Amino acid sequence: MKKGQLLECVGFGLLSGLLIGCMALIPKEQFPRWINHTVLDVFLYLFAVILAGRIRAILRACYDSLQNTPPSNGRFLIMLFMPNIAGDALLGDLEERFHIIARDPDLGLRRAHFWYWFQVFLSLRPLVWAGIKRLTGLAALWEAIRKTVG
Repeated sequence: MKKGQLLECVGFGLLSGLLIGCMALIPKEQFPRWINHTVLDVFLYLFAVILAGRIRAILRACYDSLQNTPPSNGRFLIMLFMPNIAGDALLGDLEERFHIIARDPDLGLRRAHFWYWFQVFLSLRPLVWAGIKRLTGLAALWEAIRKTVG
């Protein structure tokens, strides 16, 4: 969320709270004759609708800006397990394809996220399996069996 949007949300919230609080404190008899509670209710309702619409628009813009990027955890996993040059190249390719899928009206953002995670797991599977074999000694056991048999 941009700083200006955050300040706008806080300002709208404070203004509406102050307005509603002041109107609740003023007794009905002290309002001018032409202002009755129906007019006040309509005014408060319109103010609340405008406020809610503006906040909803700001939050939707923030959500869209956050969701229009590939998952950061997937990026982290690729950077953690892959060498620098290969990892950077893979991240660039995945990001480019992610944006193409996200902009497609038939596929959309949800499928782009699913596709991205699927590709991350497919890319990391051989590296993780090699690490597991190395840590558990399965590779050494396999070599020993192959030498004795072959």
